[in-house]
Amino acid sequence: MATAGSESGILRVPPGNDPEIARLDNTYIGDIPQGSDIYQMPHLGRPLYFKRTTERTEWAGEEPLPVFVYIGNTPPGT
Repeated sequence: MATAGSESGILRVPPGNDPEIARLDNTYIGDIPQGSDIYQMPHLGRPLYFKRTTERTEWAGEEPLPVFVYIGNTPPGT
């Protein structure tokens, strides 16, 4: 569950990615800073970056949550 000043979302990983990253597809994640366009997730000693999309999806009967799609392991714009 998200805490004050944060929100929850669902991670999506497009096909063709490393299996270790691919297994994160459709993962519920909480504590995303409210309104963030980019979510950085530490994973196996390297950060993974996910970008907010306009898509929303239901999760376990809750209201639709924002979807964040995997964009790589380097910060966007670098």
